[in-house]
Amino acid sequence: MDYRDQSVLLSLMETGIVSELKTGRTEEVRLNTRVYAACNDVTGLAEELRSRFIVFRIREYSAADYKKVVLRVLTERERIDEGIARYIANRLVKMTRDVRCAVHVSRLMTEPTKEEVDRVIKILKDYDSFLV
Repeated sequence: MDYRDQSVLLSLMETGIVSELKTGRTEEVRLNTRVYAACNDVTGLAEELRSRFIVFRIREYSAADYKKVVLRVLTERERIDEGIARYIANRLVKMTRDVRCAVHVSRLMTEPTKEEVDRVIKILKDYDSFLV
């Protein structure tokens, strides 16, 4: 998050006021506000802003949970056959817990076969760092 944006957010959280400079004059709006946020990495946030949040660290999916989530996402959102979705989940669970990786595999397949899943995963392993 850009430092200027962090500054505006910090001011809002401290005072409840948002200020906007328009044609030489400042307009202020007082807001009764609560701020909820989510991010993958808090290290880019200014400490004075970070200290105003309660940080919850979400654990990585277990192998069983990862397979369940991948199966559901691939069958419901990506319209992948359940057998192929299960195969993708079983292949990827040894390499990652990132559900987006399974979505990438499903979208890169040219046909819904186990051989094609294996081909796509090999390419991703050879050229993409998230399947180490």
